[in-house]
Amino acid sequence: MDCQRILKRILKKMSKAIDKLQTEMILAYIAKKRKPVTPDLQKYYESRFDTMATEGWKDLMEDVDTMINSLNNISTIPDEASLHFKKGELSILTWLRTLKEVSERAYEELNEKTI
Repeated sequence: MDCQRILKRILKKMSKAIDKLQTEMILAYIAKKRKPVTPDLQKYYESRFDTMATEGWKDLMEDVDTMINSLNNISTIPDEASLHFKKGELSILTWLRTLKEVSERAYEELNEKTI
């Protein structure tokens, strides 16, 4: 039982670390490019934000939260390969879950560079 609790804590910390790392990588990439916001890039972000403002996006995020919660159950992991697979699934779901926040930060960062 203690091993399960420890593994659950590790998975939770890994998810947070992956989220932070993905955000830092995107912001570093943007800072490195330091290009002005072009009309195409502006349209890209506007389209992304329009999508994220829909009811469908909110429903998708609820589904993603449900999936993340179910995947965080380590008691059903039979072996190490399955653990790594589950870690990958969580990484992708965490990326999707944080996409709006990361996009907003990236867009703000771009606009700060061009002012």
